[in-house]
Amino acid sequence: LPGRLDVPIEQARHFLRAFSHVESLEFSGNTFTELPFAADELSALTHLDASGNRIEVTPVVQRQINGLQRLSRLNLSNNPLGNIDVSLLSRLRALGLRSTQLRAWPAGAENLPRLAWLDLRDNWISSLPPSVLTHPDALMRANLAGNVFSPEGEASLHGALQRIEQQRGLGPGTLARFAAEPVPELFPPAETGWSFID
Repeated sequence: LPGRLDVPIEQARHFLRAFSHVESLEFSGNTFTELPFAADELSALTHLDASGNRIEVTPVVQRQINGLQRLSRLNLSNNPLGNIDVSLLSRLRALGLRSTQLRAWPAGAENLPRLAWLDLRDNWISSLPPSVLTHPDALMRANLAGNVFSPEGEASLHGALQRIEQQRGLGPGTLARFAAEPVPELFPPAETGWSFID
């Protein structure tokens, strides 16, 4: 069910209730400040594109996100999220968080077992937590280009990437060169850092 829902959020909620069995929903480029549905109203939903709205993570929005446990693809890019916890979304394969004003790694993303693509480009992340830097796969799944790493954060990231390249038998600088390649607009892209080992 693609398209714009350029209507007040209550009207959108009423409209979406008629599509309770929809598996894919796109409402990008609107002005919503929260998701215009409750997770239990769209229980078959596996793909959600809510990019380009005005969604900020508040306790209400975080509860909405926590309820989306059937999703395999979630695109929240170009929203002023600020922060997000995705630890309950264990079925996610692709997560788009580009240009979402994130100041930190999304909580729990490193532990999502099926995640193959994590788009964190163009945020305000200055450093990564040790749980991400030491995780064997988290950085292979993420694109962190365009963040504002502190000198310490940059050094930690560089060291972690070097360690991954050595462990995976990749040449020095392979992951940095791959990260510098243009990313197709298609979400998720066909090839990610995870492609090296998947």
